[in-house]
This record gives sequence, C-alpha cells and structure tokens, in this order.
Amino acid sequence: MIYECKEYDIPLEAEVLSFIENMEGKLSKFQQSELQYFFDYDVSTYNGIGNIIFWATLRNYPQIYSVQEIINKIRKLEDAELASYIVKPILEQNDNKPIEKICDWEQVQTDLNEMTALVKLANINNEDFKEKIIECIQNAPETKERYCLMLKQFYEKAYKQVEEELIKKSIELQEEYKKLFHENPKKFSSELLKTDYEKIAAIYNIHVSFIGYCRIEGWICNKCDEMWFVLGGFRHRYFGDGYEKEKIQMLFKALSDKNRLDIIELLGERDWYVYELAEKLGMSAATISYHLGLLYEFNIVKFQRNDHRMYYSLDKEKLKELFDNAAKRLFDK
Repeated sequence: MIYECKEYDIPLEAEVLSFIENMEGKLSKFQQSELQYFFDYDVSTYNGIGNIIFWATLRNYPQIYSVQEIINKIRKLEDAELASYIVKPILEQNDNKPIEKICDWEQVQTDLNEMTALVKLANINNEDFKEKIIECIQNAPETKERYCLMLKQFYEKAYKQVEEELIKKSIELQEEYKKLFHENPKKFSSELLKTDYEKIAAIYNIHVSFIGYCRIEGWICNKCDEMWFVLGGFRHRYFGDGYEKEKIQMLFKALSDKNRLDIIELLGERDWYVYELAEKLGMSAATISYHLGLLYEFNIVKFQRNDHRMYYSLDKEKLKELFDNAAKRLFDK
C-alpha cells in the first residue's frame, strides 16, 4: 500500500518515513495481513485488488469526500458491481484490449458466474493472484465486508491521528503542482504526467499524495473524456531541471538491468508489442510491461495503439539526449 520507490532506491524523506512508521506501528498482525491481502502486489503484474476497488469506487462516485463515505458506498455496492470493478481492468490489461472486445460486458458484469468463468480462462501469469481474484468474486459479500472492515480499522487506528496533517501537507504540495502546471503546461504533462499535453483529456483530475512520494498512477475513463492521475508529493523533485544528478543516477540504475538493455536493443530495430517481446526474451508479458514502464519514465520508449495492440518504439533521440546530458554533467566541470 505504501510506495517505497524500490525501482531506483530513492531514499524516502525522513518526514515521510516517520508517518509510515507511525501508521504501521499501530496495526495488529491481523490488520497488517489484511492490508497485505488487499493492497500488496507484485509491481510486475497487476494492481492489488484493494487498490482497484478503491479507485473504481471514486471514479464512479466522484462526490465522495471522506473515508467514511467511501466505506459506506462500498458496503452498499451490489455484489456483481463490486466484482466487476475487479474483473474489468484485469481482463483489459491481460488481453491488452477494451472489455467490449473481450466479451459482452453489459451482460457479463451482472453475473458472478460468468465473470468467474472469464477469469478462469484468462492467461494470467501470476496464479496466486488469479486464485485471489476468483476467491473474491465467488465470495463477494465476504470480500466486501472484509475490505470495509480493513479500511475502517486502518483509518481508526493508524490514519485518523495523522489525517489532518497529511491533508494540510498535500494541499501545500498541490499548490506547488498548480504553479508548475501554469508555468509550463506542456513540460508538466510530459515530465510529471507522462502524457502528451496536446492529447490530454478535456477533463482530468489530479490527486496529490504526500505518502505516495514520487510515484504516478493514471487511468482513462472509457465512457467519457476524462483522465485521473495520482501524483506523489515529491515527484517534481526528481523530474525537474534542478535535479539533473538524481535523474542521471536513476537512468543508470534503470539501464543496469540486462533485461531492459535487451528490450532497448530490440526496440531499436523496430516497433514491438508486449507479447512479441515476451516470447522473444522468454519472459512473461507482465514482466515486460513492468520494464517498459520504467523506461517510459524517462521518455525513452513511446507507444501507440494499433488494432487493439499497444506497440512500443524506442525514442533514439531522447536516449541520446539523456546520455549527452549525463556526459555534460559528469565531465564538463
């Protein structure tokens, strides 16, 4: 649930660590295991089930403004609606196509048995995660109660005590992001949101997370022209012009992995889609997606959708620019 920037070994600010330790120290072993069940996930595969439910609820009911409101809303969800929140994004990510191209979603999303059958047939590489999804669908009422109880206990025992201060800090950081956006919208979109400003949705929502540190998450709402982003409160520190040294360190860290170098070499030849790369390199599609995501952070790779496939290409000019900047930083004293 708490992001620690393990990909680049970025040290978390002492203030962020103190909040994390404060919250973790107040939870029982049972509560920690429930957090693990719903929110812990392998970053090379899929978002945790709890994360999926949480954000799907907020997107569908944007009028929610408090923890208690979201708990009450989730508790009142029909079993099939809750299950559909979990199944839809996982099937779309697994097949790399919109849900309407996979099944008759209007019919399937109201039937727990049909959703279960689809998940069983899906080629999900992480079998433990697949079994967890099926368990949650087949026991939807229990899943809902467990999830709501976990949120309630976490809020009461760990988060409530620091809520006011975290909200205050997040508002302060939000003002910083607003300033950066108005100074240079194109650069803000490119470096922080990893989105082309010219193609950004007409409506977009940006949430700032103090605990999220320098992470980014984004979603597109298929039913309307709307995008959602969650930005870590310190993301701009590692992607702005004033932190070239940190950017160079992160670049070298990202390129130190042989698998990522193999991907770059292949993308230098032609455009590839995920399953082609997976077959060529003998890795799972989810692992390939994970590595591509890290390279995407530096704008080294680009993608475009073609016939319901996401094709990735190498931006050779951007890669050369990064190396040139690194050389200038290291040798032009």
